[in-house]
Amino acid sequence: MTQGPRPYSPPGFPGAPRPAGPATGPGLAVVALLLGFIGCVVWLLPIDETGIRHYLPLPFAIGGLVLGIMGLVGNRGGKPLAAAGVVLSAIALILGILMVGLELMHNAS
Repeated sequence: MTQGPRPYSPPGFPGAPRPAGPATGPGLAVVALLLGFIGCVVWLLPIDETGIRHYLPLPFAIGGLVLGIMGLVGNRGGKPLAAAGVVLSAIALILGILMVGLELMHNAS
């Protein structure tokens, strides 16, 4: 008489299910790249809701930087995409800071 597979085996025994590893896909890198790109482009949109356009790149840039750095650290795929996302997010952050600074200087005069 043949027995079927056991429904559960403790780890370390033959036939035991392997524990799930960390996420290794390029998901964080892709999102970081998209956020960096949006942060670089959003200030070009013809939006001017009482001066909010100057602040729009900042949340995209900060989110892209965080996710890009998370994508670079550890055993994950898509490290070149994550590096590109960090670069684009840094450019968006610099643009956002310059835009806010210029707007504050313009309002002060």
